[in-house]
Amino acid sequence: MSDPRSARPPAQAAAGASRWRVRAAGQDDVQMVAAAVRELLIELDGVPGELSAMQAAASALIDTPSAGAVLVAEAEGELVGVLAASWQTAIHVAGAYALIQDLWVRPDWRNEAIGKGLLDALFALARSKRLARVEVGLPRESFARFAATERFYLSNGFAPNGRRMRWYPPASGLLMIEQQAKTAAVQPWLLSRAGVRLQGHDHDRRLSQLRTGLARHPAVRSAPAETSAAEVEFALGALHDRAYLRALARVRREEPVLMAQFAAPGMAPDTPVCASVAEAAYEGVRTAIVAAKAIARGERFAYALCRPPGHHAGPGWLGGCCYLNNAAAAAHTLRDSGVGPVAILDLDIHYPNGTAAMVERMEDTRLHSLHCWPVVNVASQSAQPHTERERFVEFRRAPAEEHYLGELAESIDVLGQSAAAIVLSLGYDTVRGDPHGCWQFSPEIFVEVGRLLAGSQLPVCIVQEGGYALASLADCGYAFARGLLGGEKV
Repeated sequence: MSDPRSARPPAQAAAGASRWRVRAAGQDDVQMVAAAVRELLIELDGVPGELSAMQAAASALIDTPSAGAVLVAEAEGELVGVLAASWQTAIHVAGAYALIQDLWVRPDWRNEAIGKGLLDALFALARSKRLARVEVGLPRESFARFAATERFYLSNGFAPNGRRMRWYPPASGLLMIEQQAKTAAVQPWLLSRAGVRLQGHDHDRRLSQLRTGLARHPAVRSAPAETSAAEVEFALGALHDRAYLRALARVRREEPVLMAQFAAPGMAPDTPVCASVAEAAYEGVRTAIVAAKAIARGERFAYALCRPPGHHAGPGWLGGCCYLNNAAAAAHTLRDSGVGPVAILDLDIHYPNGTAAMVERMEDTRLHSLHCWPVVNVASQSAQPHTERERFVEFRRAPAEEHYLGELAESIDVLGQSAAAIVLSLGYDTVRGDPHGCWQFSPEIFVEVGRLLAGSQLPVCIVQEGGYALASLADCGYAFARGLLGGEKV
């Protein structure tokens, strides 16, 4: 059996690498989980039971998600933290609640925020299961670290309640994560299939208009996209090929260049790269990661207000104004935080060929897409599912709003049967007048889109994709917020 104390300590971790991650425990973890809980009981001056009995109990809880959850934090394949919780019911509580049974972090990893990461993953589970609260019992006051333990829970949103502490889900609302504007990057141009240069429409004014519209709703609040470079690099390294990432990182000039070797499979290169656009794409991924982390902490709705779009960027390619896949980064972050299965729902007018290739590699992730035909980013001009976990509706003609919303409702219903959270790739290029679109929807359709998503009862991480009709974007954003959060038009 692997000893949970044997992993390399943080001081020796590779520079720039992600040091740990939280995930749901599996049967392969049973021995290490039991050993970790035994360490916890010894630290609390308790008397551990027989190790075989503890292993059987851990195995049963892992195998019975209706009874509770076991989350683990691992570093380089070794367990460095564990959280076990059971779902409880009581006559005096309206609905089920979670009770933390065990929370242990290996002593030499206790300055790495692992306990917080485990709690964040539990909070996300509690939100997805609509639990009323999370409770934890405090150790005896004679315990040497009693005060530190109490401070830890207080700092993570728990409130005292006698010998227990309680955490309640935050009030409903939408947290808007705003991309850091480090450059004034503008998409220089785009090549048509005939090789004609078309004007680029992706720029910061898009985000400004959307921010204005979203902020009109009183339940929308904002936060900056702040997380470490190491976290961004970890997500990108898990999603994109190394050679492609190195090539983007080497772009240092503002003169746009086509990188033909990184065109989408079967397609001619259409999207130029320059240094400022590559940097903006990196910041877009950072924004998506921060929004996903907010969901993992317990937010019901978070909106990554990011650019350039990302759903055409595949593991080793760019295209369609997309360089790095923001939606896949959000899904990866959720999964890495213990939130899963994840569903990606793409409502941009164009088929998400890059996201489809990403999802093919993400075994517990589904993808649904509603898009137009012909599909301009695949050689055959019609999409083909990459896996049985992919479903799409390809509209041969511009659909009526009622037809579109009916198909959307069906997708949300199907995804809601298995997903713990939705990543919404939201494009507003379905509205009339969009320079990259061909449909005639009114901005008001997004009221119904928001209502359908709210009705799923799932956490939703929104990631901005297309939408380039500047005069309509504020109305689109406000309509979506009204549908998602409720409220009349003002």
